[in-house]
Amino acid sequence: MRVIGTTQLSSKGQIVIPDHIRKERGLKPGDQFVVMASGDFVFLKRLRPPSPEQLKALDNLAQSLTKEFQAGSSREEDEAESAQKASAH
Repeated sequence: MRVIGTTQLSSKGQIVIPDHIRKERGLKPGDQFVVMASGDFVFLKRLRPPSPEQLKALDNLAQSLTKEFQAGSSREEDEAESAQKASAH
């Protein structure tokens, strides 16, 4: 459902989101937003912390990338050591 309200920009560059919109959308003090602009439009998108599933997926990705990086570093070290031995002979 689209909710419409009006507000005014303060001299400090602040706006107040009308009370009925804050209540309708469950907005609380301290919520953070991304602000986007296009032409005469200014959009606010609430930032939400990641869900437990998203955190788990991110953790899995981080672990996978760490293992991949460590494996790549080991191969590079082995290749460098082999190259040094070959050039010493």
